[in-house]
Amino acid sequence: MPADEFIFGDREAAIRFAKSQGWKEAGRVAWITPNGNCVHFIKFDEQLEAVKRGERVYLLGKPEARILRRLKKLEAEIATVELDQISVSATPPRRFPAPWKVEKIPGGFIVKDANGQSLAYVYADNRQVVNTHALTEDEARRIASNIAKLPGLLVPKEG
Repeated sequence: MPADEFIFGDREAAIRFAKSQGWKEAGRVAWITPNGNCVHFIKFDEQLEAVKRGERVYLLGKPEARILRRLKKLEAEIATVELDQISVSATPPRRFPAPWKVEKIPGGFIVKDANGQSLAYVYADNRQVVNTHALTEDEARRIASNIAKLPGLLVPKEG
């Protein structure tokens, strides 16, 4: 079951750290980790009351002794993050990772990313009806196949 985690320190450093970890934004002061945990930003000592026993707290920079004592009393899992060690890559992680693949579904095709996220549906109609504007199955398959090639065409430019 996903748990809560916390970042204690400067807001700008917290944003940089969250980006460096590839976490998804969940509002102005919260992020979602890949395993589904919600990470909340806290800046003031009194906000430490929200931390429950065993929850992780990322301390940005060198924390004051009183903060450490308080977290130890709460039996929090403490992770100290050195501010000069936070680096955010120039290219953020891909939101829809390659390779994309095409799967046949009844009535058409579906394009999915490497995580199985559905990206596009392309529908076909092979009935022999005059004056329809529906795609044939072959046309739908070719379009879906071309959509699946997009990640290779969208390589970020260097420099």
